[in-house]
Amino acid sequence: MNRKLVSQQFPVVFSNALTSWPAREWTPEKLATDLQGKPFRIRIGKRISKKFERDLEFETDCKFVEITLNDLLEWKNGMPALENPLAAFKPSDHWAYIDYKYFTDVFGLDSNLLKNVDWSVFGFEDKHAEESTFWLGTTGAYTPCHYDTYGCNLVAQIYGRKRWTLFPPEDSPYLNLTRVPYEESSVFSKINFLQSNKEHIIQLKETNPYVVTLQPGDVLFVPRHWWHLVENIDTAISINYWVDMPWVDDNERVKEAIAHLVMSDMVTADGNPAAWVNPNERISSHATCLEMLRQAVLVAHTVPPLTPASRKRKQSPCQDSGELPSKVLASVDKTSRTYSDDISRTAYHLLHNQQSSRHRSDFLQVDCKVIPTEIDFGKLPEGSTVKLVERMDIDEFLQQRNLTCDIFAEEIISEGRHIVSPRVETSAVNPLRLSTGAGASSGEALRLSTGAGANSGESLRLSPGAVTGSKILSKLSPEARTRSEEFLETLSNRQLGEELINCILHPVILQQVADMLLSSLSSHQK
Repeated sequence: MNRKLVSQQFPVVFSNALTSWPAREWTPEKLATDLQGKPFRIRIGKRISKKFERDLEFETDCKFVEITLNDLLEWKNGMPALENPLAAFKPSDHWAYIDYKYFTDVFGLDSNLLKNVDWSVFGFEDKHAEESTFWLGTTGAYTPCHYDTYGCNLVAQIYGRKRWTLFPPEDSPYLNLTRVPYEESSVFSKINFLQSNKEHIIQLKETNPYVVTLQPGDVLFVPRHWWHLVENIDTAISINYWVDMPWVDDNERVKEAIAHLVMSDMVTADGNPAAWVNPNERISSHATCLEMLRQAVLVAHTVPPLTPASRKRKQSPCQDSGELPSKVLASVDKTSRTYSDDISRTAYHLLHNQQSSRHRSDFLQVDCKVIPTEIDFGKLPEGSTVKLVERMDIDEFLQQRNLTCDIFAEEIISEGRHIVSPRVETSAVNPLRLSTGAGASSGEALRLSTGAGANSGESLRLSPGAVTGSKILSKLSPEARTRSEEFLETLSNRQLGEELINCILHPVILQQVADMLLSSLSSHQK
């Protein structure tokens, strides 16, 4: 593993680094010839146009059809046959995306095309195409803004251009996170980057966007827990590889097992998984969820470092097959877990001790910075360059995206409307804990505290959303109070359920629950 690369805490772009990759010569036409007749399940969404409002589309809002690459090319070029499954969708109004397909599923286990990709250029000697994913989409196709709870990742741009908009983890309070639609290891943002929304723009004003357009031959490194919105400027082909970070992912797998349990139980009770769960995600029985959690806890309690964990891999449709989902679980056979060649015993213990003092990793911190950084960036070819993605001025960012509003934040805040999540600043030593305030007069709101000292400045209030409903309403203007009461009267079960899920599965709360669970189990062992 390239320890220096995964230790980076800002996005990095490698240019002219794929000269040794045969995949660099791929085009949609060439792949259509190589994969003659190979069926793909493709996602169809609406392009930004006057016909459609610029609504944010999650996977649950998209259409899905099964096609071949030849079908896609005919449709993209405006000449689909009547029997083409895409004929019902106008290319001027829609985009199509073959996304998140593992190479072995696309090309087969024995295809020579698997040799077209070689991540050893970047210092990952044992990672080749088998664990890479394939993405091919037409102009306008996009992946909604989200962050991945596991690891970090590398993205190679093979054909066409893609615009990546990234936000650092500390911007999370302003990105309106949601776990609906549910997908394991993905936390989505409800911010609409496609149209002006006053509340969303006010939130975005507090963020730090990093924007880069990947050209063919570029490779982007996305650090752990960085948010990213990905948009096709042209018809584009990309190859992605998720880099496992087992020294911090163990804790994330406990949190994701808890999230999977909550979502599976709620969705099963609702009886309509399509409304809550991404089409390629699965839900599980209660017994399976508990077994997932049990094994994730066992892994988190293991002292030696993990061998590379199971890859981040989407499951088939939302059904319980009786098998444990692979993403949550790494190997739990303690006898087979040995010190990795990638991390020395000394480096591991330094990392493990630091993590243990803060209850492993937390939502906003990247612990991999303690890994030795004397290793170079890999075997980059002559003529390649490495540069950091630059932060864009937020006003310039909003202007480029044509996101404008003529309202000040104070106008919304004065109405008592809750527009941001809490910003959580954690201590390097003390784990998060819940408290109800230092004094009786301050006990109106739930507080998150990172230390015992009341004067340390480490505790915070969970903003108006944590105060009781009657307290909020009493502080609103009569007009705002009327609007709030009208909203509560028309609140649907769907809205209530989504808000409940987002409260329970908020990363800070999940971290707290995981810490309490691990601490409780440790006390039983004693």
